[in-house]
Order: sequence, then structure tokens, then C-alpha cells
Amino acid sequence: MTLADTLDRAAADGARGDLGKARSRLEGLLQAYPAELIIRRRLGEVFWQLQYPERAGRYWYMFEDETPEMAAAKRAFEGRYGGDAWRMLDAIGFHGGLDSLSGTYADGVIRDLAKRSGVTPGRLEAALRRSNPNEPASPVLEPWWSRLVPVVLLVVLGAVLLLAVIGAIVASSWAWNALAS
Repeated sequence: MTLADTLDRAAADGARGDLGKARSRLEGLLQAYPAELIIRRRLGEVFWQLQYPERAGRYWYMFEDETPEMAAAKRAFEGRYGGDAWRMLDAIGFHGGLDSLSGTYADGVIRDLAKRSGVTPGRLEAALRRSNPNEPASPVLEPWWSRLVPVVLLVVLGAVLLLAVIGAIVASSWAWNALAS
């Protein structure tokens, strides 16, 4: 079945009120055709009708606001991720490669998110083309204090060893003194 045929079937499903089936078809299409933006637009429409504005915003984020619904959904999406550019880029989940977006509004959106998160274009391309769509695009950010844990453990281990050496010296000193008397 071609892309156009499946899009038509999803539209027919939506017109019949079977939004779950339409969503399922469109999500399958997006896996097969990751660079086709029309699929994202239609998924946004379905999620808006299903009353999931954050999910609609996820798929509409790569488009200019054309309706108040799109603007509201995009704000809900940004709010969901607190405006964190890395997390938003990962949630958008665009795996079609930057070449397919060249010169489009979506290209600007992806590049802006990358710039805001400090990603170089070469690294962005690698993140967009990752083989596992469930693998996060960004490295997991650890809190600053988590880097102190190994240092603290080494200090504690050193203190334990030092006390063991001191204890051995004191014990041998007592033993020596006891034998000498």
C-alpha cells in the first residue's frame, strides 16, 4: 500500500470517528516514512481531536502556527518539557535526516532547538539518525553532586585504610612492649 493510499485510509478512519485506527495507521506510516512532514501534520490533527494537546504539539511543532489550536498545542508541548531544547528535540523524534528538511520551516525549528541546547550540526545529524528511536537523543545529564560520589568513596576508603594501618602499628607496638617487659 502506498503512502497516499494509507493517508487516505487514515483520513477515512478519522471521518468515521475511529481516531484510534487513524492514529495507529499514521504512526506506522511515520516509522516507514520518517521524513514525510504531512504525516506529522495529520498525527497532530488526530491527537488534537483525541484531546491530547501535548502530543498534538509534538507533531505540530515543526510547522508554523496556522490555527489557534496549533499554537495552543505547541505551548502545551513546550510546557510539558519546560522548554528544555534537548528533551523537546528528543520528543519530536524526527529521524528523517536534515537533508530532507532543507529550506523548510521545520529545518529552522530543528536547528534552533539544536543551537539552544548547544549541539553542533554534526552531532545533531547523528542524534537524528540514531537507530533506536527510544534511545534518548541527548546524553543523560547527571546532577553536579553525582560526580562527588566517587571522590567521597575514595576518601572514605583511604580513611579506613589509614585507620587500619595506625591500628596495626599501635597493636604491634603494644605487643612489642608486652614482649619486652
